[in-house]
Amino acid sequence: MAKSIGIDLGTTNSVAGIKKTQLEIITNTEGELLTPSCVTVKKKKKLLKAAVQEEYVVGRNALEWIKQDPVNTITAVKRLMGRSLDDPEIKKIIANRHLQYRICQHTTGTATSLAVVLGGKEHTPAQVSAKILGKLKSDAEKVLG
Repeated sequence: MAKSIGIDLGTTNSVAGIKKTQLEIITNTEGELLTPSCVTVKKKKKLLKAAVQEEYVVGRNALEWIKQDPVNTITAVKRLMGRSLDDPEIKKIIANRHLQYRICQHTTGTATSLAVVLGGKEHTPAQVSAKILGKLKSDAEKVLG
């Protein structure tokens, strides 16, 4: 029988749950109920090839990685979703400069569409959020079979 899960993509933490007789929160692969809404991009060199591959790390491990590589790590991406570069809140975020990652105009978007630069590449807030949702889905699949 097919199972459906519910996911809460939160600004700080995200969670997946399943309704059985009552709501049951699904633990992630780290054994925690909450998954930090944090994504980092790490560059990984292939041993046999000269090519560099990106590795997306999501959750607790990404949150711990923020200390080592804050430029390529993002938290609270949900605050950027659905907003444009001319949004007063986005202008305030950029002006405060407390964030290490870069917010810029998306090169393939409109004049006001925004992107965050992680690992030297532009990502839309939706693309980053998709990494968080993908982890929650993958973790739920492992727990539920």
